[in-house]
Amino acid sequence: MKIILLMPTKNEDWILNSTLASALQLVDAAIVSDQQSSDGTLEILNNFKKVTIIENTEKLHSNKVRWSLLDKSREKFGKNNLILNLDADEYLSNKLFFKNLNYIKNLPKGTSVSLPWVQLWKSNTKFRSDKGVWNPKTNKKTCIFLDDGKVAYSNELIINDHTSRVPTEKIRNSVVFNKLPLIHVQFANWDRAQVKQILYQCRELINGISVNEINDKYRNSTTDKNVKTKKIKKKWLDGAEIPKNITECKVEDTWHYKEIKNLFTEHSVEKFKDLNIWEPHFMFKLLRDFR
Repeated sequence: MKIILLMPTKNEDWILNSTLASALQLVDAAIVSDQQSSDGTLEILNNFKKVTIIENTEKLHSNKVRWSLLDKSREKFGKNNLILNLDADEYLSNKLFFKNLNYIKNLPKGTSVSLPWVQLWKSNTKFRSDKGVWNPKTNKKTCIFLDDGKVAYSNELIINDHTSRVPTEKIRNSVVFNKLPLIHVQFANWDRAQVKQILYQCRELINGISVNEINDKYRNSTTDKNVKTKKIKKKWLDGAEIPKNITECKVEDTWHYKEIKNLFTEHSVEKFKDLNIWEPHFMFKLLRDFR
């Protein structure tokens, strides 16, 4: 049994060099599907010998990338491996991973594993701890599975990929494993996280999802009100070093911002007026540019 990392990327050079270097210490090999990155993502990927790069030619972010990653893994490494589905902005503790590896590897084939999903919040040292969907005690991410060659993804196409990272068809068993937190750094870089969420909301509106449904779906990830944080435990990041400048972002240079401008030009600002996307400072500036 090999340990295989599967990861999608698109313009992730803001964090990828750190997260990928950390993740590759855990695995025998990695397959990364890159979606036409225009920053330094491909250069970073090519620096790591363990990485096999496949091209994602899709225009939009969708769950199809998960299908192609699994297909490539089975083609290259067989059908009986331990699969880690990590995103480019996540870390696992090396020490905790190897401490618990035997337990995970000895689970029945066809088992999926969910981990506490820890959300760093506007900092490289603090995570969100208020009650509800954000607290790692209740917020779990299914990101590991033991492939038996039979489990499969649903063939329903979902734009923006708000779907399971692991196959859900023919999964035999599901386990929640609380001893290995998955550290998510997206919201450490608050402005970058907000412009990404706004792009997703605009795309979903274009794809026919109602304004009310979109606003309800994203309301917890686009506000900083009533948030409580705690300092992250050192053992959660053993073997990983989060960059100190992770909170820095010039939003106007991100591909998300440029794509939002393109959508406003194509569909008019008026189409998006009822979305709850106008509070961030950079959206006020963008709105002025269109008036």
